[in-house]
Amino acid sequence: MLHAPVVQGDCASCHEPHAGAAKLLRATGKDLCARCHAGMLESAQARPQHEPFKGGECDTCHLPHASEVPRLLRAPVAALCRNCHDVAPKAPAGGSLHPPAGDACTACHQPHASATLHFLLAPPKTLCTTCHKSIGEQLATEHAHPPAAEDEGCLTCHGPHSSSQPALLRSPVAKTCLACHDASTPRFAEKHLSFPPEAMDCGECHDPHASRMAGLLLPEAHPPFAQRDCTSCHKKAAPKPGGGQ
Repeated sequence: MLHAPVVQGDCASCHEPHAGAAKLLRATGKDLCARCHAGMLESAQARPQHEPFKGGECDTCHLPHASEVPRLLRAPVAALCRNCHDVAPKAPAGGSLHPPAGDACTACHQPHASATLHFLLAPPKTLCTTCHKSIGEQLATEHAHPPAAEDEGCLTCHGPHSSSQPALLRSPVAKTCLACHDASTPRFAEKHLSFPPEAMDCGECHDPHASRMAGLLLPEAHPPFAQRDCTSCHKKAAPKPGGGQ
């Protein structure tokens, strides 16, 4: 890819033809780039700005003449971002990697300026549901799980880049759920047959995002489960010594 002035042979748009400063440039940093990109630079002034854009160091990311990478970048997007940001390129053993984090940082982040936290292109829920459309439809039409319904709710349970857990969870399923749900209450014990909560796989019975069923239960159910007759197959856990459950 060639920079437009190079294509047009208009070297003098950036360089003094006879004498000048280093490399005969007419200006330095963003002052030079503003000669063509003033609109973009001005629109960014009112928003938080990403370094090195904030410092006017356009050539940290872009080459001035030509590049094999789109947008005159010095390297592919993910490799370029990792020069400054510590984001794993691969999933950890037994864990998961968010595909955009592997090779497409700008699918989620604005590289220059954004009014949204972490320079996101949109608030997390809006951004996430542009790809996870079925979950977005669930949240809009069914009973939504409170964290998933909030603007930044996706990040309550999921890591945005990679995780040591499947599905980008921040911690194992039961631990994630028990961060909000109090398993010590008699009602919780009764509903879950007094099984040890830390050993449960909550997703076997509940949808973590939204459901048309009460209690976020999964809609397709085995007949005994649909009738709430768990004890036809499962026995209540034995009481703990001392009378506890």
